[in-house]
Amino acid sequence: MKVLIIEDSADLADATADVLLQAGYDVAVRSSGWSFDKMLGLIEAADFGVVLLDLGLGAMDATPLIDVLALAGDGPPVVLFTGADEARVAPLRAKVAGVLRKPFSVDELLEVVSAACGAPRASSPPSGVRVSEPDLLGAIKRHDTA
Repeated sequence: MKVLIIEDSADLADATADVLLQAGYDVAVRSSGWSFDKMLGLIEAADFGVVLLDLGLGAMDATPLIDVLALAGDGPPVVLFTGADEARVAPLRAKVAGVLRKPFSVDELLEVVSAACGAPRASSPPSGVRVSEPDLLGAIKRHDTA
């Protein structure tokens, strides 16, 4: 299953990709430097099983992209990747397949991705491992050695 990660923190995107690759997913990572049209074109052109999308992409808000994908109805499920408060997330919940709150555990990541893909979880990582922006590499190392 192909997963697209769109996240403005390169460290968080890379660590998340590492976990998903270890779990057997095919992963592509894109930064937030892309325009709305370029991101939409990539999502529509490729055969992604799920898109992990950061709600706050630097200067760009991902809400319009979520709205367009929800209206199209035939694209991959979108999982929000966010540290935003519930007031900002609540209006989007009906348009996305899931919300992954930062910081998140490896277990939470795999659970939400597998649920969005409609498949059983790919692997069983160690419980209690948390992935957060300041602590990403340590989280991946703990996951690798377990």
